[in-house]
Amino acid sequence: MTAGGQDAAAASKRVDAEPETHAPSVSHSATARQEITTLAVPAMTVDEKTAAPPEGRADAGDKASYGFRVTNKGNVSLTSVAVTGGRPVDCDPAFPLGPGASTRCTAEVVLTQGHLDAGQIRSGEATVTATPARGDKQTDTLPPVTFAAAPGVGFDKAKTAPTGKVAAGDKVTYSFPVTNTGNVTLTDVSVADPKAGEVTCPETSVAPGKKTTCTATYVATSADIAAGVISNKATVTVKAPDGKTVTASDSVSVSTEPERGGLGRIAGAERYATAVEISKATFDPGVEAVYVATGVNFPDALAGSAASGGDGPILLVTKDAIPRATLAELKRLKPKKIIVLGGTGVVSAAVESALQKQGATSRQSGSDRYSTAAAISAKHFQPGAAVAFVATGEDFPDALTGGPAAAALGGPILLTQKTKLPSATVSELRRLKPRSIVVVGGTGVVSEAVENALKSYTTGEVSRLAGADRYSTGGKISKDAFKAGVPVAYVATGANFPDALAGGAAGAFKDGPVLLVAGGTIPKATAAELTRLKPKSIIVLGGEAVVPEKVETALAAYLAEAP
Repeated sequence: MTAGGQDAAAASKRVDAEPETHAPSVSHSATARQEITTLAVPAMTVDEKTAAPPEGRADAGDKASYGFRVTNKGNVSLTSVAVTGGRPVDCDPAFPLGPGASTRCTAEVVLTQGHLDAGQIRSGEATVTATPARGDKQTDTLPPVTFAAAPGVGFDKAKTAPTGKVAAGDKVTYSFPVTNTGNVTLTDVSVADPKAGEVTCPETSVAPGKKTTCTATYVATSADIAAGVISNKATVTVKAPDGKTVTASDSVSVSTEPERGGLGRIAGAERYATAVEISKATFDPGVEAVYVATGVNFPDALAGSAASGGDGPILLVTKDAIPRATLAELKRLKPKKIIVLGGTGVVSAAVESALQKQGATSRQSGSDRYSTAAAISAKHFQPGAAVAFVATGEDFPDALTGGPAAAALGGPILLTQKTKLPSATVSELRRLKPRSIVVVGGTGVVSEAVENALKSYTTGEVSRLAGADRYSTGGKISKDAFKAGVPVAYVATGANFPDALAGGAAGAFKDGPVLLVAGGTIPKATAAELTRLKPKSIIVLGGEAVVPEKVETALAAYLAEAP
């Protein structure tokens, strides 16, 4: 009987009965029809099973892949096949599958958050089910698929009130946004802040991509006012489904000094001394970190300005020596750690060894400026960062003004070539998964092709901040990141980088932008941005040879009026 006959509901057979010869002679004929039904016996085997997780980090919505061979061991055709919780199964040859035939199939199962929190699709959870032409469905199980947990937590501490200077008895309120930047659900969320005391969190469980904002209140004391600053560090602790804990820390300093306001200049005899003077005017001893970079070129120090996040200054060295002024400032600061930015080709191993005497020293570097910027980002920013700034690595102005803005918005500065994203930048963007990307500079320095390519590395918007020249670009960057009434605006020459290298870290700490001037003039874009900002103070970076006295005098017109 054929497979088609077996698949039919019944097979018919005709039987004719002849009259017996010894019977009386009667003229008649008898014909009998008999229906014979064939028993359907559906059966299958599933072998050559494979299972694989998605490449890289697995997140909810990604797909696990299965492969398997189905052989029809029954006597009826198998008309279709499906995988539990999966998408349509792709088989070659396609179904229906006749008795004795076999086919190779592939299928995908969409991962749920439950899968990720469990760390696997368990054995037997995914099944293969074949439907026969007749009879019961046939089922077999698929092997388990395991996923690596990637717990991560983003943590930012910020003062939310009061605005302006803090006096004894004032209530200082803090917010602590806790963001789940990993792929598993985090529980037991708690924040410890020794200075503020009790921290309240509205939720203690946070799903991937979600956040909860904790709060605390601290009453400023006379001792705080005398010290001139309220500086404290908070730490968030969360638990992953496997029981492991993950922590992250952030610190914030609140100035209690009377606002000095007005116009000032910070300058040294040369670039190394200028960086020291900026540090002395901005940071107190006991800083969290000091970032050390070459003073010969700009990329490493500018990438560090965003990474510093206001934790400490950027100081400059030569390849083989620590300038005397830099060493004296390190002794004054007594930093908790020192981070060398860039490889031994720009800051030698001998300099790194000498820095060890001033504090625990590590190095963040890559094979070139692009990979160094990526390495700095990787050490300071967790996946799910709010933003990533992307600037040309071939000139300094855009990255210079972008540094404080990136720090204010909670993201790194990464570098690119004009027409191509370097592989190191691509790798870091894949890891970082920023919620948005900002290109700084026009198409003359970062092409539209690069801007379009960046869209593959964020689920959010890719925007561009650019003007007709470096001065208007700087103004647009400032306007995007800073509200009017900033405590300070730093002003540096746009013609060269050395004097302003350390200004980015100062801007990150003081929450103010770096704007550029041109020789003896204040460009219209810079003037317009200063008019909008109404800064309480303006600090010129560098000596009169790069920013003349007449420019400094003219800048006074943009200061906020005293109350």
